[in-house]
Amino acid sequence: MSTIELIEKQYKLDFSEFKKAVDHLVDISILFDKNPTFESQTALEKQVTQTRLAYKKIEFLLEYLDPEMTIKYINGAPLPKLMKHVPEITVIEPNGLQTIDELTFLSTLEDKETIKNLSLDLQKFVLKSFQYQSNKKLEHRYVIEAIRYGVIRVFSLGITGFDTPGSGNALPEAIVSMQSMSEAFDQYKNIGNNKAFEEFTKIKKCFESSTQYLKENEDFDTFDRLHFLTEFVNPLYSGILSFQQAANIELKKEADPTLYPHNYESEHIFDSGFFNAAFYTQIAQSDLTDPNKIELGKMLFYDPVLSKEVNMSCASCHQPHKGFTDGLPKSKTTKEGVFTERHAPTLINSALYGRYFWDMREYDLERQIKHVVHNELEFNIDFIDLADRLKESEEYVHLFETAYGNRDKYKISTWSISNSLAAYVNSLTSYNSEFDQYARGETTDIAPEVRDGFNIFMGKGACGTCHFAPSFSGLVPPFYTDSESEVLGITTEFDTLNPVADMDLGRRYNGLAEEEADHYLRSIKTVTVRNAGITAPYMHNGSLETLEEVMHFYNHGGGAGLGLDIPNQTLPDTPLGLNTTEINNLIAFVESLTDTLGMTDIPDRLPNFEGHPKWNERLTGYQTN
Repeated sequence: MSTIELIEKQYKLDFSEFKKAVDHLVDISILFDKNPTFESQTALEKQVTQTRLAYKKIEFLLEYLDPEMTIKYINGAPLPKLMKHVPEITVIEPNGLQTIDELTFLSTLEDKETIKNLSLDLQKFVLKSFQYQSNKKLEHRYVIEAIRYGVIRVFSLGITGFDTPGSGNALPEAIVSMQSMSEAFDQYKNIGNNKAFEEFTKIKKCFESSTQYLKENEDFDTFDRLHFLTEFVNPLYSGILSFQQAANIELKKEADPTLYPHNYESEHIFDSGFFNAAFYTQIAQSDLTDPNKIELGKMLFYDPVLSKEVNMSCASCHQPHKGFTDGLPKSKTTKEGVFTERHAPTLINSALYGRYFWDMREYDLERQIKHVVHNELEFNIDFIDLADRLKESEEYVHLFETAYGNRDKYKISTWSISNSLAAYVNSLTSYNSEFDQYARGETTDIAPEVRDGFNIFMGKGACGTCHFAPSFSGLVPPFYTDSESEVLGITTEFDTLNPVADMDLGRRYNGLAEEEADHYLRSIKTVTVRNAGITAPYMHNGSLETLEEVMHFYNHGGGAGLGLDIPNQTLPDTPLGLNTTEINNLIAFVESLTDTLGMTDIPDRLPNFEGHPKWNERLTGYQTN
């Protein structure tokens, strides 16, 4: 048999075993529902564990080949999901292995019928998937890519405990995942030239060492995830690419960058170019990276002339030395004493996350800018009037001519204004922090408290199960096509004795008809914690003034953990049990993600307007705050 036929054969055998495990789970869940004794509970827990381990043998291939089925019905997060591309709102209730795991190990006997029904549903979807996958023909590219994405998944979702919310069986499952990928990779021993064999040998040793390390370090809370990243994940991620190139196996080529969220040819998960900005912004790569467009966008960003009264710029609320926030709980507006409804979020890396504003109401970076321009409390101006205004400046006419001279009708227009601003915002990327440099192996020393803080973030603190690596935002691994929001039970201020729930309606009322689902009520976008050390205050309402308050809020279990009635809270309401040292180390890690290099310089001067001498005396919006 050929290499690919051997891998196909093993995949189908393992899938068949998983299907049998699910069938057995159904039988045991029915018995448990009829007779919920200690023995039947124990048998159920054991079978859930065995079923999940059987799934982990095929996960890397199944999730790659059919991510929609996997995420929605087999092993998605235990939260409601929406059916996409249907004429009416259809909510998929929590289901699949993660939900069964959570109910089996954490819930009460009242859930026994639910567990049975979920197991029956799982059986139905696994059978459907098995029938489809049985006829699936693999290619070398699919297998290699699936393994590489599988390594990302083990690091970002597996060893963080994301997959095992009830059983806590994260590390044993990671062992099975790594072993199954290693066994599939075994078939490539004799593929390619000497260089390919050298790379193969390195990868095999790394897989074996990583599995051994997992077996020797079984305690979830003390597991050194940073060591696992630098010693195993990084070499595997870069090595598999090197092998693929040496063996002359087709690479995923990004002929159209707007179609792919991840730069497959990146060498490390924490590379500055790991994410593909064109996918998230849906703007042509040539526009995003054109230095003339970026420079024009930067000038516009700092210029109050964009606002009707020439008294507010983008930088009024997004100031570079404050991580492109303004340091206020809620931002100032053009009306004295009136503030915006929400805190100004950082713009750093914002172009990479696909959804904009706290309530995620906008998908498009260029259209996001239009919300600000039209808002009567912000710029309060029409784009046509703004374009006419900019045409009165010879300097701006020249800048637009330089950037858009090949598109005559767009020289100064709604599109070119939005496009240039988007290009500048996209340039505000931050993946060169102290932590990033260490994670990529560019430096060899990192403070012990930062190491410990990262390990808590990705482990005991459960931060990494919502703020996913490497973006540390709601951008979901391993494919990074979706961005999440959460219901946290955020309060109006930091008060653990008499908390008051914030009443912001969140994503449920963001104006998008396709998201008018009850589980989005008070759901707020999961933003990045990168640069959080300089972007206080925190949360969408600016209610938490320090990182210490943020850590204590989560440590209590959010609003529900503080005793508030928070429907559909997605944050577990149980306390994390972090002590003062662990909280301080978490903060040290977050502060190690600070990086504003090259982003804090502002224009020396702004373009002149010959017919408006008073405008020529204007300062940038940043300077006036």
